[in-house]
Amino acid sequence: MADPDLRDLDAFVAVARTRNFRRAAIEIRVSVSSLSQRLRDLEERLGVRLMNRTTRSVALTEAGELLLSRVAPALRDVGEALDQIRGLREIASGRLRINAPPPASTSCWHRWWAPSSRPIRRLISTWFPKAVSSIS
Repeated sequence: MADPDLRDLDAFVAVARTRNFRRAAIEIRVSVSSLSQRLRDLEERLGVRLMNRTTRSVALTEAGELLLSRVAPALRDVGEALDQIRGLREIASGRLRINAPPPASTSCWHRWWAPSSRPIRRLISTWFPKAVSSIS
């Protein structure tokens, strides 16, 4: 059988954290029946029961507690890494080149980087953190 994927583990962590299928299903935006089936499949693939379920409660087994203690931090790290990667889309990359004849480029460059033009420097360094150069 195939190893569990991140969605299976995320579903398990949601149920384990909330101790409630309905709240976990809402949290990860799936139906309760889909969530329940996903967890049954996960238990079958692992060959061990992770949760004891009743109509009123969900309790982790020893295997479930062990899996939760190892998987929850790992999923949190994966989520943070993906957020960082997505954040890179918001930052322009490459070079900003300003083409101007020498007198204009020298004049503009000095004005942009003068102490009185901090907002412009902040704008350029925020949106173009890699490098800024001018061509004369």
